Amino acid sequence: MGFDLYGTNEQYFRANVWSWRPIVELILETGVLPNDDPDVCYISTNDGYRVVGGLAVAIADALDRRLAELPRIKKFTLDSGDGPYVDEKGFFTDVPGLPAYEVDREMIHEFIVFCRSCTDGGFEIW
Repeated sequence: MGFDLYGTNEQYFRANVWSWRPIVELILETGVLPNDDPDVCYISTNDGYRVVGGLAVAIADALDRRLAELPRIKKFTLDSGDGPYVDEKGFFTDVPGLPAYEVDREMIHEFIVFCRSCTDGGFEIW
């Protein structure tokens, strides 16, 4: 299961459920998403939420700035404090340890490139 992002000019980006959530959290941290859009919460679902072209570029710019502020971090994790967690072998556990949600810096760069390629019409999240 994952998130398939389709640009209006046949661009494509895919993230699994474990990597999309940290990407969304990074986007939310930047404050780039419009506060007046009641549907903005759907960016974290695969229900067809549409990101318009101008916002796609703004997301790319905001993520570029955020990554520049954190040059040493190679992997971004999402840890809510109550799991899910995985052990050192990658198996789920209820013992606090490694967060299950994680995305590496390279995938964030791939997402930034995808966003920049969607300047004409944006993209949808399915």
